[in-house]
Amino acid sequence: MNGLIFAEGNGYGHVSRDKSLSDRFGIPIMTFGKGAEYLKMRGTEFIEIPSPYRIETSNGKTKVTAKISQLLEYLNPSVTIKILQRFKKVDFVIVDGSAAGLVLAKLAGKKSILITNDTSSLVGFGGMQKSIANQLNEIILRYPKEILIPDYPPPLTVAKYNLLNQKNITMIGPLVEKTKQIRHDKKTLAITTDNEIIEKIKLVFGNSALYSIDLGDVKPYYGSSKVVITHGGHTTTTEALSYGKPVIMITDYSYPERKNHARFVEEMRIGFGIEQQLFKPEYLGFMVESANLLDRKILDMYKRTARKMNPEKRIEEIITKF
Repeated sequence: MNGLIFAEGNGYGHVSRDKSLSDRFGIPIMTFGKGAEYLKMRGTEFIEIPSPYRIETSNGKTKVTAKISQLLEYLNPSVTIKILQRFKKVDFVIVDGSAAGLVLAKLAGKKSILITNDTSSLVGFGGMQKSIANQLNEIILRYPKEILIPDYPPPLTVAKYNLLNQKNITMIGPLVEKTKQIRHDKKTLAITTDNEIIEKIKLVFGNSALYSIDLGDVKPYYGSSKVVITHGGHTTTTEALSYGKPVIMITDYSYPERKNHARFVEEMRIGFGIEQQLFKPEYLGFMVESANLLDRKILDMYKRTARKMNPEKRIEEIITKF
């Protein structure tokens, strides 16, 4: 299969789920920013490119900022010629969450598949630029041959409130890297790159919890954990639920996507969400203990559904028709 994966690089989540596709199909990943950081951490070969917008990390927090002019500048020939040359060598491009990737595939005359958990807007824009970005988004979403959501079917869809464009999308199930689980005696698994939040969690649990900043790859540790604490990202949330684990989201509500995830898990009684600015360490112990009150039948349904669905097979079926 002569293809390429173009992955959004504003966090670990996109390339984390794309790695399973890369391993299965032997397709290289092209990414940038935090995506590149993750693949380096995992010792995975990939193609690194400049970022189409600014990804800033300060005090352990990652913030994405963008300008329409910056995105358009990124698409000028002097910046994109090498990327387009690479695109022209393949038969198709799997684009994960990147509007720039869809545009580049279009310019290269290549068929594309979009994998996304948010069809509502482009990332990193605000104010008047958000309106312009939304208009661009409506146009760009017409480019891919298929729009695939790596999520559970309704009513279990975690990204439910982020899928404003309901046409031509298919729920294929969570893209969870198949990993042998490591048995451990820690009740809590904390997954976040926010050092401030990690320090608050450590005040409560100390060495009795597992922390992603210490583990690097968290995927082998879901199985033996009782509760997963997360910043509310889609990949971490769907992975935790695929093991039937309740989630506690300490979330920056300036990210509408994560705010929507917190809203959804509380509605489904499979987790709790709290705005990051309101969070205090003394709340955490109570939240973890309260996880026993969540709906175990629904959590078990997530686990069983994840085992039944085969997103890689669905993607393979699409690719073979190209």
